[in-house]
Amino acid sequence: MRVIVTGGAGFIGSAVVRHLVLDKEAEVLTIDALTYAGCEASLRAVAGHKNHRFLRADIRDGAAMETAIATFRPDRIMHLAAESHVDRSITGAADFVQTNVVGTFTLLEAARSYWNGLEADARERFRFLHVSTDEVYGSLGETGLFAETTPYDPSSPYSASKAASDHFAKAWQRTYGLPVVVSNCSNNYGPYHFPEKLIPLTILNALVVEGHGELFLIQAPDRGKPLALNDQACRRHGRNILRQGVAPEITLRLRCQQPVRMCGSAADPHHDASVLDSPVRVEQLRANRADIRTQRLGDHNLQPIG
Repeated sequence: MRVIVTGGAGFIGSAVVRHLVLDKEAEVLTIDALTYAGCEASLRAVAGHKNHRFLRADIRDGAAMETAIATFRPDRIMHLAAESHVDRSITGAADFVQTNVVGTFTLLEAARSYWNGLEADARERFRFLHVSTDEVYGSLGETGLFAETTPYDPSSPYSASKAASDHFAKAWQRTYGLPVVVSNCSNNYGPYHFPEKLIPLTILNALVVEGHGELFLIQAPDRGKPLALNDQACRRHGRNILRQGVAPEITLRLRCQQPVRMCGSAADPHHDASVLDSPVRVEQLRANRADIRTQRLGDHNLQPIG
């Protein structure tokens, strides 16, 4: 199995790369622009591995993407490259539009060109996995779960850009027949998390961030495995959508309290919450929960690679 992983030097992407190379013995080409959140140190475990190659490139560079895909000749493209920090999207949305929307469009076009040139059996095996977020569905109340039929209702520039990229990915499947799979996952945490994100930021500052609701979190190493899918990926009722939820649910507040206790610190009630408490960010901090029942392999006839 030959797999291209975009954004592979990022938090979730590096977990996917490590899983594919070390656990599944897949041949992997990691593509990453190494912007502020990309870090080659997260790939140290596969550095020099015979099955891993690294390419520093921007997904918006159509010529570079076409060359990389045509040269590597993947069976899968797993597209994780994205701007993903909600607070940054509020203060600077342009980068999110460029990377998440224009970059996804560019990659889809490069993948379509490659796929059109494949032999029939290779075309049948090929998959383009577009990794997104459950934040495209907006916010929930005290109860309920997101499902495949939940209408899109993004409430930040970040989630709007990811919703747009989802629509492009699905449109390329419906219009051109490109075999696309879309994954919408709950919030993630774990090793190699970028320091601006909530859990490492909490640890670094030994504070509890007093939110206006609860986010639900899933460890990134657990996410890497169901993202590695075989030819039958997400073909339930002709749908190409995978929801990834959380079981058991772990609230943002509870998860923050754990590192604070470990650091022996108390919550600071006077922390700077100017961005966190903005109307848009308050909306983002309300519950984001995907129905875990649509994550289980049996529900979608999914199998891990290998």
